[in-house]
Amino acid sequence: MSGYFDEFLDKDALIASTLPPARPNWVSDSNSSGAAYEAIQSLYQQKLRYIRQHSKKTDFIKKSTYEISKSEVARVAGVEMQAIFHSVNYAGALQKELAEKNDKLLKSKQMHREDRQHE
Repeated sequence: MSGYFDEFLDKDALIASTLPPARPNWVSDSNSSGAAYEAIQSLYQQKLRYIRQHSKKTDFIKKSTYEISKSEVARVAGVEMQAIFHSVNYAGALQKELAEKNDKLLKSKQMHREDRQHE
């Protein structure tokens, strides 16, 4: 029976879907950039989940419900905020990553709220 299903599987797509997403070249596990990058990704997923599960205007009064702060990233990564966002060579790239994720979260929040208003 499994042979029948194998005919429909694209082996290359299957392998690609099981690989972890590629990290930007500025991210390294030899310094705190790896932990900070992973913290942003994790917080992004948490905030996105919150946005999807909440629809009332009052659910979004606090920006912290839908926006990732530098202090949150530092706390989750276990490093000083000043160090990872200002004192290191990857600080600019990390700030850009954080800004991009926050832009996506804001757009997601706005779209979600608009969808709920039309229901």
